Order: sequence, then C-alpha cells, then structure tokens
Amino acid sequence: MIDASTSRPSDIDVVKTVDWDGKLALIKAAKAAKVKRFIFCSTQNLDQFSNIPLMNMKQGVEVKLKEAQIPYTIFRLTGFYQGLIEQYAIPILENLPIWVTNENTCVSYIDTQDVAKFCLKALQLPDTENKTFFLGGPKGWVSSEIINLCEQLAGQSAKVNQIPLFLKNNY
Repeated sequence: MIDASTSRPSDIDVVKTVDWDGKLALIKAAKAAKVKRFIFCSTQNLDQFSNIPLMNMKQGVEVKLKEAQIPYTIFRLTGFYQGLIEQYAIPILENLPIWVTNENTCVSYIDTQDVAKFCLKALQLPDTENKTFFLGGPKGWVSSEIINLCEQLAGQSAKVNQIPLFLKNNY
C-alpha cells in the first residue's frame, strides 16, 4: 500500500479528516488486510513546525504506523516541483499576488514522478523495510530564486507580498 494522500495546511477543515482520521482508518484496514508493506509519504522538518496542525498529524501518523507493527517505509519529502506552478507561475501569468514569508528557507523540490519511482523501488528492496528516508531534489531554492525564474519565463514581473512566518503558521 502506498499512501501519498494529503491535504494542504491551509485546508483546516479537511486536515483532520484526511491527515488524521483517514490515515488512522487506512492503517487499521492495512493491518486487518495483512498488507505486506505500507509506504507512507510524510514530510521533512516535522519537529521544526509542530505548531502547524498538518505537520503535527503527519508526525503522529508516523508513530501510529510504527505502533501498528505493519512492515513500513516512510519517505519524508520536501516540496514538489508541480506545486510551484500553482504557487508561483500561475499568479505571475495572471497578474495576481504571490505570498511569501520573510524567511529565506531553501527547499530542494522533488518531482512527484521521482517519488513514485522511489516508492515502487522500496517495495522491491527488503532493506527499506521499517526505515525512514529523506528525499529531496538536487538543489535548494529560496522563494526569490523561483520567482525570478518564473518572471524570466513569463516575461513579466511578479507582485510579491511578504507575510511574517508567525502569521502564516496560524492559518
């Protein structure tokens, strides 16, 4: 079983349903079905952002999965390249604002297709059982670099609005 489902941190109403209740039900069903391996796509830096409900729930699911005594592999992922389209490219193309924090955090974005390949390969490798792996892309990007690249490709300027990180985490 490969669980790559998730909600967005901003979808407060959906977060608990998908990322807690849904995943606990999935773990229970996997145990009852005697699933041979449960692959869980989690996220990196859980401990640094435990004040964000989504991150807290993902960390809790990792614990529950280990307690369920189902053979597992956990992939802690960075951001996805595909998410950059909605977050940066489309707003620039549609002349809408881009919201960024005033923090210059590097993210080594990874392609969802590469994550899928890692998941499938892990099922073939016994040494990946009951282990956690950190996956990310080859280069770390800060928001300003992504915005600059999108501006070059779009041939137009972005409207960038900064929001303090402490405000973003409350939503």
